[in-house]
Amino acid sequence: MNGRLEIYSGAWDSPESKPSLLVHYDNTSGHATEYRFEGISPFDRAMAFFCEQIRAGEQGPQSRWTGYEVDELIGHLAQSSDQRQAVDVAWKS
Repeated sequence: MNGRLEIYSGAWDSPESKPSLLVHYDNTSGHATEYRFEGISPFDRAMAFFCEQIRAGEQGPQSRWTGYEVDELIGHLAQSSDQRQAVDVAWKS
């Protein structure tokens, strides 16, 4: 190992105003290099991809369960944060 990476990602619900940052610390040289990325909404990209799949009449890689799965994960993330501990995801089938 010659260093470490620190990844700072924006809040999932405000990526346009809080873009991601990657910092590489090089132990050999003692330098730190920052890589800044444009704030782009993953929701906009996903929606554009989804709309293109509809136009093409194709089923994309995401299943009809994707929305439910994301909602469950977000809910459990909030619950975990409130309780300050890991929680099991209670998937419904």
